[in-house]
Amino acid sequence: MAYIGNFSISDRTDGLYLGQVSIVGGGVSGATGATGDTGATGATGATGATGDTGMTGATGATGDTGMTGATGATGDTGMTGATGATGATGETGMTGATGATGSQGETGSQGATGATGDTGMSYTIGTGLAVDLSNNLYTVGNPNIQLTTASKYVNDNVNTIQSQIDSATAPDVIYISAGSYNENIVINNKNNIALQAPIVGASTICEVNNLTISGTSETIRIINLQIQGATVNIAGVGAFIFNRLVFQGSVGTPQTINIGAGVSKYMTFENCEWNQYCTINISPFLGNVIYFINCNFGGAAINLSNVYPLQVIFNNCAGHTALPTNAILIGMNVLTTGESQNNATTTDTRYFNINGSSTSLSTNQVLTTDGVSGLKLTEIGGPSSFYNVFYETQQYSGTTSGTTISLYTKAEQGNILDGKRMVINFNSNFSITGTPTTAIFSLINTSTSVVLQTFRQRLTGTSHHSVPLQFNTVIPEGQYTLSYKIEITTVSGTSTITTDTDDSYSIMVNQIQPTGF
Repeated sequence: MAYIGNFSISDRTDGLYLGQVSIVGGGVSGATGATGDTGATGATGATGATGDTGMTGATGATGDTGMTGATGATGDTGMTGATGATGATGETGMTGATGATGSQGETGSQGATGATGDTGMSYTIGTGLAVDLSNNLYTVGNPNIQLTTASKYVNDNVNTIQSQIDSATAPDVIYISAGSYNENIVINNKNNIALQAPIVGASTICEVNNLTISGTSETIRIINLQIQGATVNIAGVGAFIFNRLVFQGSVGTPQTINIGAGVSKYMTFENCEWNQYCTINISPFLGNVIYFINCNFGGAAINLSNVYPLQVIFNNCAGHTALPTNAILIGMNVLTTGESQNNATTTDTRYFNINGSSTSLSTNQVLTTDGVSGLKLTEIGGPSSFYNVFYETQQYSGTTSGTTISLYTKAEQGNILDGKRMVINFNSNFSITGTPTTAIFSLINTSTSVVLQTFRQRLTGTSHHSVPLQFNTVIPEGQYTLSYKIEITTVSGTSTITTDTDDSYSIMVNQIQPTGF
């Protein structure tokens, strides 16, 4: 048998490769004991008178039983049992009297067969042991971790992290033992590899100096590593995932983390930590999205030079000195003072995507839902909103007469709901002289001289009249003011219309957004 010796595994992620094995069946049977010799035949008596029958020869003694073979070691082939001792030869029968034929001596008993050696025990794979198709036998502390030829190992004072990175090819996983490694880690032009260090509680116990990811590096995973040098540069192609990394600056060695220069694929920092001696710089040449999820910045300075806010997303992070303004905040993001922001925000509204379509958040619009169709943008007040824009009432200041006079003039009437209906409620006192006539009331855009709406009203008598009117018009989308006047004109031309200081007017301008408009 092959004896491996004693070993121990102190960490659940440690492993021991045992090499190739050949598994054979049970132990070999013990050898059969030798057969005892046959007793010699008694001599034949001389012919003559029949003598008395000779005495029966004594029976040969029974051979001793062979020794039992030793039990085979578990798993290994059982040892061959020792050969049983040869049985003693039976004594020769006495010669019969002369003349009588002597009886033949009895045959000596055969020696007992040696006991069969015990069969070796069947080979059983124990917990944490496994044999692959190539008969590679390995053991790990955690049997859920499968160690293969794609696994590499780094032990302090045995080999270096960098040597394993340099020799790594996809899809290698580099398992790093606990310790402090005085190395500046460089991952250059590598694809689909991972670095995994052990974790104890919530803190990593594996330290390196600086970290650089560059070149065509893509699909890199790093877990449980503490980085305590002065400079970290994360570039390359992207598709990076960093989990439970600790960026550790100090008073003597402040740390600068440069992220995203030329990166065209996403990267994710999850459950990572920084401290107040760290400065995080996001490159303006970032070509994708960076996610910070459940991270604690610990008062680190964050400089966001990304072009679009959508490129940097903070989700449930803490330790901000101030809430970032060139980013999207999702969930609860907490300041170092304890103040939190529990909503989704962005400082650039061009990048909302609602129900699969990009849209713009216009002035006086809010994000709402009808409970059926999901999120949508609606004007303040909902789909059937009503807003009072302007109200005025007073006496006329002088006297105006003619067949056509202006009852009211307004320069630059502002609106609230862009592109929605403007309802002008107008009432004026005036007098008519002459025969009964038909008057035409007109709403006119004074900047374009376009008549927006007219009403006709038959008037009789020469007394004062009061006609309530409601003009309804739409200011074009993107136009926020309307200059207009309200005129009255007699149709026949024989009547005169007059307003004086005894007359008054009132005007109320509202905007309404009925459903469907």
